[in-house]
Amino acid sequence: MELLIVIAIMGILFAATLRAINPLKQLTDAKNAKRIAMIVEMEKALDQWVIDGNTLEAIPETKAEAKAICQESVSVGDCAHPLVDGYDLSFLVSQYVAAIPVDDDETTEIFTGYRVYVQNQHFKVCNPRLEDGCGS
Repeated sequence: MELLIVIAIMGILFAATLRAINPLKQLTDAKNAKRIAMIVEMEKALDQWVIDGNTLEAIPETKAEAKAICQESVSVGDCAHPLVDGYDLSFLVSQYVAAIPVDDDETTEIFTGYRVYVQNQHFKVCNPRLEDGCGS
């Protein structure tokens, strides 16, 4: 009988600890923190690209119309294809960023999970998993 009581108490303590720690929320928070860091990194790289005297064409001017950023492995022609309608930022690699970041939850081999748009003459990057209205 005492053994059953001890097991029951341990079960209750385990359940309470698991609920307090909430590993699913911790994992989601960690992924979101990584997404935010990648967004900041891409925005800084784009800003530096412009500071160095370069321009970017055909970037939408609203978050709702933000264009999907293609993965590095996708060729420029394939990324710009009307059926894909993505934006290739691979020119930033090596000089401005080590690699184009890809969201851990991205399920396609074409897109990174991030989108790019212009706001008040500044390039912005968003992620639909973080922000409502990020692209259509």
